[in-house]
Amino acid sequence: MKRQTTIKRQTYVTEVLCGDGLITKERILCSAGFFAKDLNDPSTIYVVTAGHCYRENLTNYFFYFPWGPNRTTVLIGRMAKYSIKNYDYGLVYFRGITPKPIKAIPIVRNTDSNICKELIIHDTTQVSNHGVHLCKSGHESHATCGYVKGFNGIYINEVAFATDLIITDTPAEGGDSGGPAYFYENLCSVSLNGIITAGTKGILTILPLEIILRDANIEPIIIS
Repeated sequence: MKRQTTIKRQTYVTEVLCGDGLITKERILCSAGFFAKDLNDPSTIYVVTAGHCYRENLTNYFFYFPWGPNRTTVLIGRMAKYSIKNYDYGLVYFRGITPKPIKAIPIVRNTDSNICKELIIHDTTQVSNHGVHLCKSGHESHATCGYVKGFNGIYINEVAFATDLIITDTPAEGGDSGGPAYFYENLCSVSLNGIITAGTKGILTILPLEIILRDANIEPIIIS
């Protein structure tokens, strides 16, 4: 991956991590995948999640929902752009003030771990081999790992015909959609590969990062 931006971590009132929940007032729950800049307007920051999190005729304003049962009133922003057919991704404006400052942190939440509760997104890498160990983080099933089973997968349901997917056996649940897919570089840092789009019967589909970046014209934010 050539296009990426690095940032240094600072202390803010609320820090939103990759894998945290995003929920609407109508209780549509998805997970934050990664943070990105608009290449046409670098001052605009998005939270990238799954496109099917968007609902026609609803507000589509997403609020911060940390791991656990307690929702918050911290507004992340409204979904600005979404795609379902072919590529399933959505871009949520990151407001940054609600009214207190909040910060988008390019770190994967891994709270259940006894070693590294936060995983720094240090790089972006395209997965190209079967059997690669691939993990994900999401609000409902938290951080889980599995293996790549195939490429160029297709997922079809009543509203979507999604293509070019990575197929894994990584465990996931409803509400994890949009969460980051990654592999470990070391115990506490990871390389971002894409986002979760769908899952059924032990199969999880991942939309590759390079497709999202090209189609949405965005640049991922990582930590140096």
